[in-house]
Amino acid sequence: IDLRLDKRFAVRGFAKKSATGTDAPVMAKHKYYLTTFIYFQNLFNIRDVLGVYPYTSRPDDDGYITSPNGQLFVNSTLSPQSVQDLYSLYVNNPGFYNGPRRANVGFAFSF
Repeated sequence: IDLRLDKRFAVRGFAKKSATGTDAPVMAKHKYYLTTFIYFQNLFNIRDVLGVYPYTSRPDDDGYITSPNGQLFVNSTLSPQSVQDLYSLYVNNPGFYNGPRRANVGFAFSF
């Protein structure tokens, strides 16, 4: 869920000289607007899965470590646990998940 909150303020402009020729400023007929906003993306910070590996249908496991070739490779190393941990970091693709919660604050000026 995304959420955007806006608040618009009317600001009147001033003319440099009055119609009578004095230097006193007068209110202009047109208005300027200042809009402030805050925009939340992924408001509840939900971690949605957007893609998966085809062999396992999971976003964090491609199935190589549990395969016979993967087990042979892991068992032939000096530290099998570190190989498994590093490989799990390698296959954990951040593109398979949506983005975290973000908040954007901004201002807009219109006339």
